[in-house]
Amino acid sequence: DPLPDQQTDKEPSFDVQPPDVDDDTDYAIESILDVRVNNDERDPLLRNRKGLLQYLCKWKDYPEGDDNPSWEPYMNVVGASDLVEAYHNAHPTKPKLHKKFKSLTGKQDAVV
Repeated sequence: DPLPDQQTDKEPSFDVQPPDVDDDTDYAIESILDVRVNNDERDPLLRNRKGLLQYLCKWKDYPEGDDNPSWEPYMNVVGASDLVEAYHNAHPTKPKLHKKFKSLTGKQDAVV
């Protein structure tokens, strides 16, 4: 055991803090429940044309309540393109898949 003034060969210990965690957690879309054109909103990708295509999304691992499910503009569901396409295939009489959707997803085979 070293005396109080003596150095030791032990490596110094550091107080390591985890990186800051952002409170804005991203949730995955579990399913698409409905689609609508909201005429009270304007489409920012179509020169602010009146009428915004929105999807009613049920969120995976998000508590049920006021915000689950929620209506989301089509540009917010790009990451769930397979769910969106499946919804449109199953509900052909509902508003159609947005023409900008294919360019947003980068998919060449998106249903239009």
